[in-house]
Amino acid sequence: MQLRDDIDALILTCYKDLLGRYWPFERRMMENGYADVKFPFNEIEVPDFAMTLQWNIEQFVGYRNTWSAVKRYEQSMEKKSRTGIAARA
Repeated sequence: MQLRDDIDALILTCYKDLLGRYWPFERRMMENGYADVKFPFNEIEVPDFAMTLQWNIEQFVGYRNTWSAVKRYEQSMEKKSRTGIAARA
């Protein structure tokens, strides 16, 4: 995903630093382009391609909120919040 250098840096910080530990292990396969996965057939060369979209901020945030790491992060924060409240009661 590429937007602008300053925005890309913020997204990467969120992706790696904030959400990094919440990504499932299998996410690394996708990040490596599945290069480490051994398939039982010969590789087929395909041309590079890109998907281009124009989103407003609400659309991007909606997309970002579909990330499994975001869901796991939110669940973690909810648990911490409930624990904190329970400890004060």
